[in-house]
Amino acid sequence: MFNSSSFTTKSYLYLGMPFGIKCFVFLLFWFPLQMSAQQQLPIVPASYGLKNGLADNNVVDGLFDAQDLLWLGTANGLSCFDGLHFINYSPADSVFSLLGTSVSSLARINDSVFVATPGGINKIISSSKKSIVYYRSLPGEKIITLFATRSHHLIGVS
Repeated sequence: MFNSSSFTTKSYLYLGMPFGIKCFVFLLFWFPLQMSAQQQLPIVPASYGLKNGLADNNVVDGLFDAQDLLWLGTANGLSCFDGLHFINYSPADSVFSLLGTSVSSLARINDSVFVATPGGINKIISSSKKSIVYYRSLPGEKIITLFATRSHHLIGVS
């Protein structure tokens, strides 16, 4: 057996443990050390509405673009959120103009966000945030949903 002069009781107990228990004991002491080494950032939930600059409190659709901007389609226009400020798009605006007031659907292809409204589809290039007319709806036509395919085609369903 073992000579008591070469091994203490603690080391003998540790060496005699099964491998699984050794791993458990190691992780039991190692994991809290790793967690305390990392700084935990608090997650603070936030809610935004008309008071903060959102176009409307009724959000219909939303997506993130290639530049991590959040686009929110509402019943009263489109809002682009950069994490601090909103840019709103509506039919009345000359630079940030839409073909219709209420947004029914959003889709993203590469650097562009497509916006479906009762008046048609607008294409907004994310980097410049300029809105251009992509498709004008025919009389009686209403685009309800937009889909972007993997081959970068846009499909509008009415």
